[in-house]
Amino acid sequence: MEGRSLEQYINVNLDDISKYLQTTKTAVYIKDMDDWKQDVDKLLDIKKNLHTINKRKEEIYLKLDMIEQTLRHLEELNQSKGKQIKKTQELKKA
Repeated sequence: MEGRSLEQYINVNLDDISKYLQTTKTAVYIKDMDDWKQDVDKLLDIKKNLHTINKRKEEIYLKLDMIEQTLRHLEELNQSKGKQIKKTQELKKA
């Protein structure tokens, strides 16, 4: 993979990971839920979402590491955008 297709692949993966992280954060956020203490189904959904996050965590970190190393290599060749590296590092912190 070279040039535009590699850049597009990286951007698509970063966007997908970002959307996934945002969706899962929303799915486990209980601060604004008043009825979660009485609703067992909501608690089970939260538990299921936490389990899914934990299952995919290693996969996501691996993908982010691969993207970051690819970008660092491209940077050495003066072909990388620093913006993508920053986004990768931000997603790792999320």
